[in-house]
Amino acid sequence: MVDTSLSDLRVARELDALIAKRGKPLMIVSDNGTEFTCIAILR
Repeated sequence: MVDTSLSDLRVARELDALIAKRGKPLMIVSDNGTEFTCIAILR
């Protein structure tokens, strides 16, 4: 998903969709931006 601004819930929703389509990745690497360190992603 390409956008200028992604909320934490949107990132979580997009990751869930990718996991449903392609399976769970062994690892996710992020830049630790606020959208990746929030409760929505940690759940």
